[in-house]
Amino acid sequence: MSPIQCIHIKAAAKDRRGKAAGPDSWKKEEIQHLPLGLLDLFGVWSSDIEADECAEWPRSLCQWKQIMLPKNNLPKGFGDFRPIAVGSAFYRLWSGIRTKELASWIQGIVGDEAHGGIKKRSPATALLQPLAELQKTQMQDSSRIRHPDPPAIRYVGAADLSKAYDRLHAELAAASLIRLGWPRCLVARWKKAWISQARFLQCGFQISQREVSHISCLPQGDPASPSGLLGPLFESMCRIRKKFEKPKHGRTLYRIFIDDRSWFCSEVRTTVAVATAWKKEVAQLSLAENQGKNDFAAFGGIKHRHLLNRCLERSGVAARCLMSPKILGTRLETNRRFHSPEQEELERFTKAKSLTQTIARMPGTSAQKLCWVKGAVINLYCTQVLSKLPALKQIDKLQS
Repeated sequence: MSPIQCIHIKAAAKDRRGKAAGPDSWKKEEIQHLPLGLLDLFGVWSSDIEADECAEWPRSLCQWKQIMLPKNNLPKGFGDFRPIAVGSAFYRLWSGIRTKELASWIQGIVGDEAHGGIKKRSPATALLQPLAELQKTQMQDSSRIRHPDPPAIRYVGAADLSKAYDRLHAELAAASLIRLGWPRCLVARWKKAWISQARFLQCGFQISQREVSHISCLPQGDPASPSGLLGPLFESMCRIRKKFEKPKHGRTLYRIFIDDRSWFCSEVRTTVAVATAWKKEVAQLSLAENQGKNDFAAFGGIKHRHLLNRCLERSGVAARCLMSPKILGTRLETNRRFHSPEQEELERFTKAKSLTQTIARMPGTSAQKLCWVKGAVINLYCTQVLSKLPALKQIDKLQS
């Protein structure tokens, strides 16, 4: 890895302005305006500590604030809070710079199946091909094509992990990253930082006087933590994909977004078998499924939904076939004709219309404004709800 220079630190601090300060109270805005000589000194020191796998991180860079954010207005227990770890700004800058340098390389390693925490990837890119396949299936059903070639993607399964960052051990994450080819020197530094954590617990305006040590999970505020979580899950997905790659299992598309896993299959038995396989893989990592977020769906006639429900009951998977599953934050409609627009669609349309009016008032040529509308407004309104486009007649208002 190339040495970190002052310009890299200054640019990273500028990009991350407004982020919360860690226990040392340093903010990115303050680091951005430090003398260049001090930033160069930090870059040289970070290069030295990267070169020595046995070196210890300074105590101040291993301290984190664990902030408990309520999930609702009336939390009743710790299960109603979302733990967010905020560490030293200096450590997060170093970790962010190194993670950003690996972004293009990571894309080549994980292929088209992993999309969370990866540069230029989002839920929209994750769902683009699967939703196009599902729309193709609906068109083939309308045309009464009984045996399409290749087999039609018809069944959808999705599962979510409960507090994945707080359950996954740093040793498992580091070992997986090394097997996948991550630079050993960086993995050693991240692993050392993760197993040397000391956290101060904060809930509301109250904070613990003493730090909690002997923590070996992944801090959610570390820019490298998404990669640490991706490693074991990606290896599990590769094992599952290999297990079901024979022609008798049909076609299957796999997607991973942080801790969300989804799969799109042409065979109902494969859909349920993949869910069972994921459950075993997750158990081996000492992770836990979020049972309330297991969504399954079948596109086509009611016979396909009944078939999927029967397979789920026989396999013991605690889930039901839904008419409107939510995959990566996007609500899919398996039978759109009998549904009115969702509230999220109406809100998205209102925001897109307001943005269109703002662009219309901006200075510039008509060609420039049209380019802005295509790049911002249409993308905002359509990308996340690609599967709903046939019924969104209001989109004509934007085009005029």
